[in-house]
Amino acid sequence: MDAKVTALIMAGKRSGVHDPLAQRASVSQKCVVPVYGVPMIERVIREVAACDRIGAIHVVAHDHEEIAAQPIVAKLIAEGRLHFREGKFNIVDSVFSGAEGANFPLMLTTADNCLVTSDGYAEFIDKALAAEAGAAAALARKQDVQAADPQGQAKFYEFTDGGYSNCNTYWIGSSEALSAAEIMREGGQFAKFPAASQRRLAG
Repeated sequence: MDAKVTALIMAGKRSGVHDPLAQRASVSQKCVVPVYGVPMIERVIREVAACDRIGAIHVVAHDHEEIAAQPIVAKLIAEGRLHFREGKFNIVDSVFSGAEGANFPLMLTTADNCLVTSDGYAEFIDKALAAEAGAAAALARKQDVQAADPQGQAKFYEFTDGGYSNCNTYWIGSSEALSAAEIMREGGQFAKFPAASQRRLAG
């Protein structure tokens, strides 16, 4: 692939709310909470940066300083590869902010999505490109999720070919397709309202 995909990493936080997980870890925002000693966003950025399909990285955040202090972030900033974009009041406007000045296509993920590997991102990108997708979302099969953690998740999207879980990884193929982000206008965490989510995904 000649052109590189731009990665948008959503690292915002709710206005006026100190996330309880962040509070317990004595940090100001959830994305820098350590998992086995490594901040979640550091794990995400490390895997995104290691994916050879991805070029520029835009981190959309309200508080830059705590994130910028992570060694891999500082390195990528110095290389001119990572740029911060301003987090907005809601997820959709934050996506639009992250897309400013970006080369399409875009791959979106969240700063706490710390289980996805660089190979996983590459597979998603390759499939989106092969399908010439305007917009796409990565999903995991219910049986695979339950095999890994039988009690970790109770709700799934139920379709005719089985149940699926959202992987917090999305694709926007062009500037014209950016309006697909409007599906997240009411919060983006579809699993809390599976019936409404399935209507949106099917519409």
